[in-house]
Amino acid sequence: MRYLKYILIFSLLFNSCVKDDIVQDRQDEILRFVSENITALAVAETHQFETRYTNNIGVVLTPEITWESSNEAIIALSSTGLATALAPGTAVVTASTVTEDGVVVAANQTLNVTAADETIVINNVIQELIISTSHQYQTTYTNQLGEVDNTINVTWSSSNPAAITVSQDGLITGVNSGQATIAASVTLENQDVITVEDVVTVVALEERLSINNPTETLDVDETYQYSINYTNNIGETNNDIEVTWTSSDSTVLSVNANGVATAINGGTATITASVTSSTGNTIIDTDDVTVNAEAIQVRTGQIVTTTFYVLEGEFTLREIPNTNDLELIIDDSYRATTRLPGLYLYLTNNTQSIANAKEVGAVTVFEGAHSYIIRDTAINDFTHLFYWCKPIGVAVGEGEIN
Repeated sequence: MRYLKYILIFSLLFNSCVKDDIVQDRQDEILRFVSENITALAVAETHQFETRYTNNIGVVLTPEITWESSNEAIIALSSTGLATALAPGTAVVTASTVTEDGVVVAANQTLNVTAADETIVINNVIQELIISTSHQYQTTYTNQLGEVDNTINVTWSSSNPAAITVSQDGLITGVNSGQATIAASVTLENQDVITVEDVVTVVALEERLSINNPTETLDVDETYQYSINYTNNIGETNNDIEVTWTSSDSTVLSVNANGVATAINGGTATITASVTSSTGNTIIDTDDVTVNAEAIQVRTGQIVTTTFYVLEGEFTLREIPNTNDLELIIDDSYRATTRLPGLYLYLTNNTQSIANAKEVGAVTVFEGAHSYIIRDTAINDFTHLFYWCKPIGVAVGEGEIN
């Protein structure tokens, strides 16, 4: 009996302790926000909410969370708890879940949405502008709802119109070298003014002149046409600009006003092309040329009549480069009678006969400059030009080749 009594007492004590522990270990389910505790957002801003749920025995679980906004026009909520501020005002963000016992557990956060800062930005700022060129600015204005408003009136100004002018459409033009601050301003409904600025420096490009086709060598009596390329201080090509051509030694190589160089004697000369820039400076480019004296031989002479018929003028006999041919050039002082039929021109070493002479051709030009090509003949093969009337076999005139 004594043992039975002890067993009953122990049983009562044990049951009482277990019951008390179960009651004391149970706690309320809790859902709370664990992300940064915020109370305000500006229009167009977002915030990602996060939660922590603890069940009735203190275990952290990840149940499905339902998100709600008390005013969707002010705060919009995604299914993952991303809040987006839409308009000024106040809204309550609620996160909730249902426990295993069917009890709804929730957490609330009140958010105050403020108007967004109204802003204006220049989308295409620049640092430099070439003189006499323009640049069209583009701006973006964002209102207090975070919306882009392209209808807002933008006012433009330049701190230095002598360097840069600006139109009311935001077109800037570089006028002179210098710097200016370009400002774009918007007047708000409350009459506050917001402004954005861009500091721009006007620069001039270096004006450049270049001879496009320099040459290293020319042969005596050879001509050469130069051409140039000129770029002004705004980067435009202007090859119609007036160019001054000079030669360092016109006895070796001459050059005319059109840039045509003529090789006269052996030696070296420098051809210079120069222009006057927009700032009054002289810009030049040069070409050093060597004239080959021995490459081409030239002979000259005077045509004279040997009868009472008219025949006169000057001539030049020159080698044609890289050939075995000659060119006979009769200048514009030449005149010949038209009264003789069958007048022919020869190269000869005997002015009494056409025997062993080289026939150049029939005379068909009786006044002014003209020329002949004489094939397979060296410049020293003959000593004279010889005019001969074939039908009657009479010498009419001659010209000694000097």
